[in-house]
Amino acid sequence: MNALKVDRNFSEAHYDLAGAYEHMDQFNAASSELTRTVELQPANCRARIDLGNLLLAAGQTEEAQIQAKACC
Repeated sequence: MNALKVDRNFSEAHYDLAGAYEHMDQFNAASSELTRTVELQPANCRARIDLGNLLLAAGQTEEAQIQAKACC
C-alpha cells in the first residue's frame, strides 16, 4: 500500500496487493486490485488469469472468458 501512496499507477503494487487480499480471503478487494492491474497493464496475462479464476469462483463465467481470451 505504501508504494501506491507514491504512485497510484504502479501496476506491480496493485498485483501484489491483490495477492495479499486473496491470502486474507478478501476476494472482492483482490478482484478490484487485479482489475486495476489489468487496466494499467492489459498484456499482463498472469493478472488476467488470476482475475479470471476469481470471476469463475464468483460464477461470472462470461467475464472470466473475456480475461482468458485476452491472453491468447
